Amino acid sequence: MTPGWTIRRAWVWLAPMAVLVAMSLPGFAGPRWPVDTGWYAGIALQVYRDGHWWTLHAGELPYFNKPPLGFWLHGFALWLLGGELWVIRASMLLAAAACVGLTAQIANRLAGRWAGCCSGLVLAATVEFSRNTDRFRLDYLHTVFILLALLAVVYAAGDDRRSRILWLPVGLAIGLALMTKPIAALLIVPVAALWLLWIGQPRRARQLIPAVGVALLVAGAWHMGMYLEHGRDFTAVFFQSQAFDRAIGLDFAPEPSWWYARHVGQTYWPWLVTLVLSVVAFARGRTHDRHRPLMKLALLFAALGVLGLSAFADKREHYLFPIYPAMAWMSGVWIASVMSLHARRFVLARWPSLAAAAVSLSLVLTLAVKPRFTPSQKLPWHELYAFIASARQDGLHEIWNGQLSYQDAAMVYTKTGLWPRATRGPDGRLTLPPPGAMVIYADAGETRPPNAAIKNGYWWDRIVVIAWPDELPPEWSLGDPAGDRPVRGQSVLGASSP
Repeated sequence: MTPGWTIRRAWVWLAPMAVLVAMSLPGFAGPRWPVDTGWYAGIALQVYRDGHWWTLHAGELPYFNKPPLGFWLHGFALWLLGGELWVIRASMLLAAAACVGLTAQIANRLAGRWAGCCSGLVLAATVEFSRNTDRFRLDYLHTVFILLALLAVVYAAGDDRRSRILWLPVGLAIGLALMTKPIAALLIVPVAALWLLWIGQPRRARQLIPAVGVALLVAGAWHMGMYLEHGRDFTAVFFQSQAFDRAIGLDFAPEPSWWYARHVGQTYWPWLVTLVLSVVAFARGRTHDRHRPLMKLALLFAALGVLGLSAFADKREHYLFPIYPAMAWMSGVWIASVMSLHARRFVLARWPSLAAAAVSLSLVLTLAVKPRFTPSQKLPWHELYAFIASARQDGLHEIWNGQLSYQDAAMVYTKTGLWPRATRGPDGRLTLPPPGAMVIYADAGETRPPNAAIKNGYWWDRIVVIAWPDELPPEWSLGDPAGDRPVRGQSVLGASSP
């Protein structure tokens, strides 16, 4: 069951990782910045550029929506290599590869190397998992820490010496997961406890109690510090708006409880077939004894995970990322059990060639992909970035957001180092730019400034930069923060950050 960390056994992890690269490459084509990617990249970069380590910021406004660990780690790559899209995608691919490797290793430890390799291959070839490496997703890193916690449990279950300190690595990994995304990682504790009880190790299940203490100690320091520094401003966003309100669907119509079951039924092909066959074989007692501990862990993790997600009103495709490894274990067990000896020898002898062929084919497809753009990405942003860079050399130190979306404002910061100042704070209070300040509009339609102001400014297609006037003309059309309509003759500008 123990593989040994040798090059000879590296195919258990390297083959699935090669498939992940092959599956991810087509999404790397073209300069399309998917939703929230520029926004999160700007927040992550601001950690290193402006030193906002403890309290994340979006421009001059504090950002309370997420814990900071994912922004610290991904932001380091952006700060070191530059705020480019390929850096984000490489960072996401690295985290996804870690998920694949950990999935393979957990299965390898419990059920042997063929179950491990097949499980890793299934996860890597899960389209809903691999296709998101083209965008900034905290869920990959969150899944890494969850799998590390499970890996520690799995190693302790088979080793009396390691079991004595089970609580330390499990608690540390859960704490790091809680510092990446809130609450969900606590599900690991009941999953691990029930699994240890199921396989007949109740004494080790009790060691998970101090693991919870370690997790809360690791994550609690930041949460308590944020409360002491910001008080209700922090708790109202982090716990109420981002957790409680989204859990009950306060501000939106929630999806039905069976949404995830329907999503898996629609998208988890062809692996849904192998998953069902594996569950049926387990229920009928036909699963090999060597594979049963892994099947028990997979069933518990998948069942409790989907139930927990289904009870949460806000449902998203990427919330399933931590569940996909459990589903891959079930498919991997079935595939490994039906592989003939001849097939195993063929794969073992030729896996480097097969992996290279898969990556090469994917690279050809990537080069043939036509780049996709959203309407705002068709605008000549590079000309605006060059203009701001030149103005910074002449002493510019502040710009203002006239009618930029929060995504576009973050992109301006990522590329230039200046975050357009919001004209409305979280409390809705209006702050007008001072006379002469540089104000940026983009694709504003009716809310663009009058032609007289534009003639004295700069413009590229539908991007406009003006100097703020000493007095507002009554005919000036300014953006309504509610986004419903233009408001004329009122001192209203832009929109607050989400």
